[in-house]
Amino acid sequence: VIIIDRHDPGIITINSVISALQSHEVVKIIHWKKGHKGLGEPVSNYVIFNAMTMKLYHIEKVKNPDCIQCGKKKRRVVIKMKPNSICMNIIKTLEKNGFQLESDLEPIITLLDFNEILILDLEKNYLKVSSCTCWN
Repeated sequence: VIIIDRHDPGIITINSVISALQSHEVVKIIHWKKGHKGLGEPVSNYVIFNAMTMKLYHIEKVKNPDCIQCGKKKRRVVIKMKPNSICMNIIKTLEKNGFQLESDLEPIITLLDFNEILILDLEKNYLKVSSCTCWN
């Protein structure tokens, strides 16, 4: 017997179930935003999955008002650029809108792909669309 992978099969199965549930919620959200409510209302609270009983439990959790992603201090910036603008203009626009760069780190812009994370050259243009929504 050759061991190819040391992952616990139970963990892999749980990950598959959770990812299927998340994917279904994404489909529901897309349909809901288009006015098609036949798939049901998207889940708006926390869900706990008990694989031993195959049951889902919904729990209420209060949002952290200090959370920078969803709290009262969240910031959203819509950046509109010409398609031939260099990517560094995104960083400069964020700075003009009060976002601070980490002084110890080089600024980068990444694109998430299904297979990899691409780090863009800030002196080139890669944008095929005229706007990009960025948030902190």
